[in-house]
Amino acid sequence: MYAVTNPRHIASPGPVPHGQDLTPMLVGPWALQGVPQGSETMNTSLTVPPRGFWRFDTPSEFIPAGTWPANANDANPSILNDPSLIGGTVGASPVLIDGYMIPAGTSIAQFRVFPDNGSDGFCDFFAQGTSLKVLFRGCRFRSQYGLGGSGLFNDNASTSAQQIMLHYCDLGMTSLDPPTLADGNMIVKNLGGLNHRYLRNYWTKSGTFLQPNTQGVVIAENWIDEYIYTYGEAGTDGNGPDASTLHLNGSSSEGGLTSIQILRNRITAPSPDGATGSTGFAAAQIGYGTQPSQLGYGAGSNPGRLVLQTDNIALFSSNGQPNQGASPSAIQVKDNYLGGSGYCLYAGNALGNCTNVIVTGNRVTTQWWVNGGNFGPVTDVPAWGSNGNYQADNLWADDYGTAAVDGCTLLYQRQYPMGNGPRAGTSFI
Repeated sequence: MYAVTNPRHIASPGPVPHGQDLTPMLVGPWALQGVPQGSETMNTSLTVPPRGFWRFDTPSEFIPAGTWPANANDANPSILNDPSLIGGTVGASPVLIDGYMIPAGTSIAQFRVFPDNGSDGFCDFFAQGTSLKVLFRGCRFRSQYGLGGSGLFNDNASTSAQQIMLHYCDLGMTSLDPPTLADGNMIVKNLGGLNHRYLRNYWTKSGTFLQPNTQGVVIAENWIDEYIYTYGEAGTDGNGPDASTLHLNGSSSEGGLTSIQILRNRITAPSPDGATGSTGFAAAQIGYGTQPSQLGYGAGSNPGRLVLQTDNIALFSSNGQPNQGASPSAIQVKDNYLGGSGYCLYAGNALGNCTNVIVTGNRVTTQWWVNGGNFGPVTDVPAWGSNGNYQADNLWADDYGTAAVDGCTLLYQRQYPMGNGPRAGTSFI
């Protein structure tokens, strides 16, 4: 059995009632260790492999040797959350961690810092055609230059046995003003495997955060904030806003879902995006849009680029496949706190034949945009009450009133500085 060396006898935090109740102290590795954010103990012994990326078929590169202690479970938080316990492989019996049974044979990496790969972008994982079950718990994935479109886990064509779990991790870029030539994305994109889970992670400073494109994904109680408008509203060709502008996604799927649960998250895209850098001097360079006369420039106390797109939560059908839940509760968007971006909620009916889409208990803030987001609080709605589609209790979290200039202005320019306008508490659907 693993020796008790962590004096903090804290339980892994239980579910929060609603995404609006999340705070940064309830997510990320510091929450597990019971210390202020930035005071957590992290293991920094990993180095970038010579090839420049990790491989899921050789997990020994990033998973410590040995068996995960059987008593490192929810019943023994002082053992489970000990910073010196950095990983292992679950033995013959599953273990209960963070309220979930972790299967036998699962590889676990805990409290590890996964290193950046310099100007080549983040050191990502090759996970194609593999069957690894892996839990990254309390780990850090922060990059100066970002990631490309395949994302942190390049898992196209991985088998249905593969399962990726991220609990209490810290992910994103290192600055709102990344250097010129940075990719600007820090994305987890799932194309293979089943039943991936993202629980209580702290995601900030990214263009895109999550793209779940396989079945059974659970996205629960994550803090997602500080979108980076990578190339400004002009996009990569300087003619935007248009299709050339890169994605800005909280959780965005591309269609064909039969099951997904998006529960109790706080997903917000402040606008302008907070950038103050001047590294970009042309439309195709990151940082463009933060200087005078450039599109989206903010001045004084309102720096950064306007965040005109894309979504907090989106159930798109861009791949031509409808979102049709396999059961009445298979597709759930429930109890999330949303605000900013283009679409606060894109509700999954692009092809007109979605089924079993359940949208309940969500709250939309008007802190940045008069109508929650650039395109309003909800778009692409199903015919509620038919084909198993159901919505209830989706309310404005506040109402800061009309804007003095456009839909995205500072709060002091609003009619109701306390957010207590007449829409507060009323339905946004």
